[in-house]
Amino acid sequence: MAAQLEYARFLDMTVALLDDESEEPPWPLMALELQAAMRANAALFQDDRPPPTSTGPVLAWTRSPSVARANKYVLALRRAHPLGELYVAGEKSVLRVSDVTDDRSWRRNPVYNLCRRDVDGAIRHLGVPIPGAAGAARLFLICRPGLDYTDHEVSLMRRVQPLLFRLDRHLAELSRLRTRAEAPAELGRRANALGLTPRQLTVLALLAEGLTARAIARRLGITEATVSKHQENLYRKLGCKDRLGAVLTAQRGGLFAR
Repeated sequence: MAAQLEYARFLDMTVALLDDESEEPPWPLMALELQAAMRANAALFQDDRPPPTSTGPVLAWTRSPSVARANKYVLALRRAHPLGELYVAGEKSVLRVSDVTDDRSWRRNPVYNLCRRDVDGAIRHLGVPIPGAAGAARLFLICRPGLDYTDHEVSLMRRVQPLLFRLDRHLAELSRLRTRAEAPAELGRRANALGLTPRQLTVLALLAEGLTARAIARRLGITEATVSKHQENLYRKLGCKDRLGAVLTAQRGGLFAR
């Protein structure tokens, strides 16, 4: 029951973020939730995209002011962290440091010493990657002191991982839609005028591109049944009976170019 309640909290947050009309990135809120669930004192989001130049941003959230010194940590993370190279190489699993290296080797790693000294002893690390393009290293790294992550905690993060992927794909499609919109600043207002949520808007945009329900499901990390449900709601809200009618109504509403 406790595990289900923990997962339900992440599910509720993901649904709320999917329907959030703000253009602010949701990762700070998700990082705080990950920290709370894992009893961690720091969470980092690394956003290296291909090619793997190790220059993408790393965002850090912490309960402690000590991570004001996080720049050193970020550099060490990229250079020497035992999970970093695995994720760049395409590893998609949720992993503890203890899953990939022995305790003696980890204690000799410069990241271990830096975390023990400068990040309140947060030497227990758990990586939660967001699967994406080859060569990318996009992940949450959750850090805490004390005992290692339990199998229960790892299992919870494995259930949460698809939610992170779903949120990430939604944001990517919404961003792509904004770049192609006739009036990007007006997109949210015009969607609201038609009664569309951000999730319905992304599905409608992909329908307008001619993608099948299966392709849309794969693109957004959701099921075909969910896509079909979105289609039903779209047609009802737009007063249409099919894809063409929905797209034409969206064009008249200024969402897409004619």
